[in-house]
Amino acid sequence: IRLTIGRMGVNSICRLAVGVLVLSAACVNFAKADDEASDVFVLTSANFDTFFEENPIALVEFYAPWCGHCKNLAPHYEEAATRLKKAGSIPLAKVDAVAEPDLAQKYDVRGYPTLKLFSHGKPLDYTGGRTADLIVEWVESSTGPAVEIIDESAVATPEKGVMFVARVKAEDSAAFKLYSEVAESLRMSAKFVAVVDAAAKDELTVYRPDEDSTSTKITSDSDKLRDWIEEEKFPFFGPIDGENYSAYETRKQEVVWFAGTEDDFKTHSKEFREAAKSFREDYSFVWLDTGRFSSHAESGLGLTTLPGVVLRLREGGRFVFPEGKKYVAKELTAFFNDVKTGKVEKSLKSEPIPETNDEAVKVVVGKNFEDLVFQDDKDVMLEVYAPWCGHCKRLEPIYTEFAEKLAPYKHVVIAKMDGTANEPPTADFNFRGFPTIFWIKAGEKKPEQYNDARTLEGLLKFVKENASKNVDIEIEASEEGDKDEL
Repeated sequence: IRLTIGRMGVNSICRLAVGVLVLSAACVNFAKADDEASDVFVLTSANFDTFFEENPIALVEFYAPWCGHCKNLAPHYEEAATRLKKAGSIPLAKVDAVAEPDLAQKYDVRGYPTLKLFSHGKPLDYTGGRTADLIVEWVESSTGPAVEIIDESAVATPEKGVMFVARVKAEDSAAFKLYSEVAESLRMSAKFVAVVDAAAKDELTVYRPDEDSTSTKITSDSDKLRDWIEEEKFPFFGPIDGENYSAYETRKQEVVWFAGTEDDFKTHSKEFREAAKSFREDYSFVWLDTGRFSSHAESGLGLTTLPGVVLRLREGGRFVFPEGKKYVAKELTAFFNDVKTGKVEKSLKSEPIPETNDEAVKVVVGKNFEDLVFQDDKDVMLEVYAPWCGHCKRLEPIYTEFAEKLAPYKHVVIAKMDGTANEPPTADFNFRGFPTIFWIKAGEKKPEQYNDARTLEGLLKFVKENASKNVDIEIEASEEGDKDEL
């Protein structure tokens, strides 16, 4: 799910063939993926815009040649492309995000594979499954009319998701046209329907599971209507999973996580929902189903006791609801009011501070991170590793020897941190895989990520060239090391 995407790595060096753009005065030919029999178009920065001039709506996969998930998706994506082509639907295309980093950055590609539906220049996140059937089903449901006309008798609160119901006087009314235009741009956010009734008041109502409906007047202000929908598509308290994770992460509100079983959710949802009403502008309250995502509760949220509640800040750090307090609206509201007013200190996931730290490679944990990593007079190299990571294990003897060679240079600190058991206090240390190596210059707090060879020679060369003070060390050529990432 998207809770853990991005922690992907390089497991092979093979690359898929990319198509060649053939230009002539008359036309542009778009190469097909892998071979001429493919129905998936290959896009590059050279032909991307031209492709969409001819195909205003298309589904695009951003992939990495080494990505295992991408390889698993490939036959399903190909089958879906063929079926949609035969049905006269939209084309499917793909972009090698490694070879086309500018396109990947432009369209906010953060993990692989990332699929986006481009509709008249606007990219929409793909929220369907990864089989041919589910891809075809999603495309067909996403490219028809954004608003479905239904009878009033069919209006009902959905069991899952959100439904917006516009009650308008006529299909050719200004209110319906405005609603349809806004729904088209937000069609992946929720289900949009309309009831046509000459006596209608041109109102839009949102229905969410287990919550009261709320309505607004449809005026001529499309921005106001869009903003209202963007806000009301989020429940006061509801489940978070791979389908809606990115929506919560891009919302301005910080996320309060309740991690527990489905029974925990049913038992406490009323109290959380009531508390959430007081923080609509500040926090999104969500439930993480530990029956499905138990590992994320510990590794992602730092919760060691379940059920548990934590506010995890995007800038780094957490606020953990105290154990022993009851999950009732009064207690929850009081705690998060104290968080807002600065009366509660941040919690960091951390192992105990080592009693001794005399080895060449210093041990960093959450509790001593700022003291060891942010130093006014010392440069710091920090390796973030995972105990189970094969690449980290292969790097360990190289990294230790590297630290020992630099031991005489007291203005350089070589350190390591178990990224599965500790967290940094700021979001600047964003590690998406293991090992990730950061360089922090003396007197600074924003790190630079080390991307050179993970060899003794490469590490020493980097420090010699980037240290704040002179590091006069002889570097011997070496071919040892591990250039792959996990």
